[in-house]
Amino acid sequence: MIASKSSDCSPSRSQRRALETLLHINQFISATLDLDEVLRRLITELVPLLSAQSASVIFYDDATAEAELVTSYGADDSFHSLRYPLTGSLAGWVAEHKQPLRVFRLTLEEWPTSWQLGEQFGAPPAHVSVLLAPLWVQKKVVGCLEVVWDP
Repeated sequence: MIASKSSDCSPSRSQRRALETLLHINQFISATLDLDEVLRRLITELVPLLSAQSASVIFYDDATAEAELVTSYGADDSFHSLRYPLTGSLAGWVAEHKQPLRVFRLTLEEWPTSWQLGEQFGAPPAHVSVLLAPLWVQKKVVGCLEVVWDP
């Protein structure tokens, strides 16, 4: 008889942490109908899980072609109900292409509109890394989740 070594299929520490966070998110989503509270708590949980600098939820206003930052947590959590044009912005790219966008190093040369917008609101991007994921509701992109890291 040949003995076989069994492989350890238990989740790693980071996998357990992610699963616990997802369970926690599921519990508070199920416990309230207050969208602002759900969004706030979602990004509050995601920032430490992803070791991010900050996160924001951005909704699109089709009538005005603007993005509205509805909630944020972390470095830029002082911005609430901030509105800006979608054209030329990172959120505008996600709105147009309907897919995630990862920018490994936000630069003035590549994303001048987003860079200038940050400076205009007193928060220059300082060469951050950004990931934006579209938020879908009934087969329509209604906004995006933005997560920011130091590169």
